[in-house]
Amino acid sequence: MKPFQTLVVAALCGAAGTASAQTLTTDVAAIDSSIGGTQVMTLDAGAAFAGDLYFIAGTTAGDSPGFAYQGLNIPLNFSTYLTQTISLAVPELQNSFSVLDGAGMATAQFTIGGGFGNLAGLTVHHAYVVITGTGPLTFGAVSNAAPLSFVAGTPTLVISEFMANPGSIGDSTGEWVEIYNPGATPVDIEGWTLADLDFDSTLLDNGGAGIIVPAGGQITLGNSSDPLVNGGITHAFDYSNNGQFFLSNSSDEIVLLSPTGIVVDQIIYDGTWPFADGVSAALGVAFLDTTSNDDPLNWTGSTCTIAGTPCNPDSGTPGTANDQCSTGPCVSGGQIIITEIMQNPSAVPDNDGEYFEVYNTTGAAIDMLGWTISAGGSPSSEVIATSVVVPAGGYALFARMSDPLLNGGLPTPAYDYVDGLNFGNSSQSVVIRDASSAIVCQVDYDNGATFPDPNGAAMSLTPSAFDVVSANIGANWCEATSVYGLGDAGTPGAANDVCP
Repeated sequence: MKPFQTLVVAALCGAAGTASAQTLTTDVAAIDSSIGGTQVMTLDAGAAFAGDLYFIAGTTAGDSPGFAYQGLNIPLNFSTYLTQTISLAVPELQNSFSVLDGAGMATAQFTIGGGFGNLAGLTVHHAYVVITGTGPLTFGAVSNAAPLSFVAGTPTLVISEFMANPGSIGDSTGEWVEIYNPGATPVDIEGWTLADLDFDSTLLDNGGAGIIVPAGGQITLGNSSDPLVNGGITHAFDYSNNGQFFLSNSSDEIVLLSPTGIVVDQIIYDGTWPFADGVSAALGVAFLDTTSNDDPLNWTGSTCTIAGTPCNPDSGTPGTANDQCSTGPCVSGGQIIITEIMQNPSAVPDNDGEYFEVYNTTGAAIDMLGWTISAGGSPSSEVIATSVVVPAGGYALFARMSDPLLNGGLPTPAYDYVDGLNFGNSSQSVVIRDASSAIVCQVDYDNGATFPDPNGAAMSLTPSAFDVVSANIGANWCEATSVYGLGDAGTPGAANDVCP
């Protein structure tokens, strides 16, 4: 019989004592015995017991009234399991007999594999006793009893995407976590907890209305439920009012716990994971399980625009499949579209004669002050520095050169953009962004593959295709036929030719 086992058995003859202030805390309160798990125990006896021995005992018979020994109340009732733990005969209980560190602390754990569903409903309690003295073994302190309950049938859910650092809005409203349900039945996660491994924890309390993760589907839990401030996302639940939960921009943990304290899924991310400002980390669809999502190599930075209303230019697929982009680039309602591009004039050099034209599709004038033009060259973009008012249902001309004696005889442009901004004669992406950096219109011409590729004539959008989607379809463009100025073809700042 072990010396400390003898002490505990002899305790039946001891006198009543008092409980100690030493603490035993655990990371989870329950394990699903059908799938297995681990409870990590943290022992804190205080610096006065630094270097002393400790042992962990347990019972299946409850923690009250316990028994008294050497002035201490051991908060464990006698059971077969108590005898086994004292004899170090429980392999699931690891580091149960060792030495406290210089702060009087230690960690131990209870780990059980799956396939023990028959344990469901059982609760065990563990406590530790500090052994002091260099002569006869003496109990110096005893901790509280920490419970561990066994349950069965906890649903499997997977953390499948997260936005740690939104780019278009603040972290306090724009962070979110996506939960995926691989099962065949819906799962209600109201009453569950979203936490990290430190101090953050938020209870998923929806007032009894439920938070349903559909079978084979996913939902998002966000820091704000208002799409007007959270990036245009409809979250299943706003967790900001039930505790504290934030995602670090560098490294952190995301833990999903069942109402009984079961860790259903957990990820620990750091700077090696593929996320960035305004880019979510998305789990690959081939790895949608609670083991594969531990590996950062199974995650990618999302390339899908979130969009929504108002449009969010950040990348992510909140609440939808991670491999399917269901939205396009942000557009500001399609108010302004590009309707004409002169990329290769003949009457004058490109440096003097290039231009493009925009059209206002709305019923109100729009001022493009502060908007951005992007094309080729160096610099590749320019912020419009003066007021450019495009009338309702009207045009505005942007030219590389405003002098009609040099630009091929163009009418007076509404804006003379920087000389380095230019249009390639083969392929080019031309983008207009509004003052909030949302893409308003984008045209990607392609060296004649689908768009026209004229020399001495503008590419012209047919008037029946004056909308933001049609404006980027090459078949809706043709070579201008009307002649202006020194002989090139185009209708700069005026109604376009109708394409044949």
